[in-house]
Amino acid sequence: MNVLVLDDKSLIVKDTIRTVKAVEECAVCFGFTDANEALGFSDSTRIDIVILDIDMPQINGIEFAEKLTKKQPWVNIIFVTGFPKYSLDAFKVFASDFLLKPLKKSSLKKSFENLRNPVRSFNSGKVNPKKIGDNIRKNREKSGMSVRELADEMDVSFQTVYRWESGERLPETVNMVRIAKILNVTVDELLI
Repeated sequence: MNVLVLDDKSLIVKDTIRTVKAVEECAVCFGFTDANEALGFSDSTRIDIVILDIDMPQINGIEFAEKLTKKQPWVNIIFVTGFPKYSLDAFKVFASDFLLKPLKKSSLKKSFENLRNPVRSFNSGKVNPKKIGDNIRKNREKSGMSVRELADEMDVSFQTVYRWESGERLPETVNMVRIAKILNVTVDELLI
């Protein structure tokens, strides 16, 4: 599952991603502190769940959710904020949940179990790391790159690429984005 985390504070983004990984260890997380950058990213990547703050500069969380759902109507929205006064506004955009900061693992787990639009999970067996590895290998071969060349481009060892392609190990989010860019494909093409 692809999870986009948006908050104007980078420490909160990191903490939220850590909590998501504790609940769903194979989730592919994309963290942003800039709403416009996150919207641009959503043009090329399917987002299953967005976890976002409401009170942010540039675009507030409600406006962001409205814009994102126009592009990706299946997305599940989970607001995590320190301001309970926004709860009614949050549900006008059909949010799956509204949680108060600080985010707790138990609350997020319950939110994931009760999404408006259920999501395939890596842990559910419907999507498997072997399939992702096969997609990386096929796209690498299609681009004419060797394993060594991809490893050099990624600045990782040959063995790391081999583990990704064999499904033994999933690339970290930032590496998944880099692989897609190097192979000239979208992240979705590697995940599906």
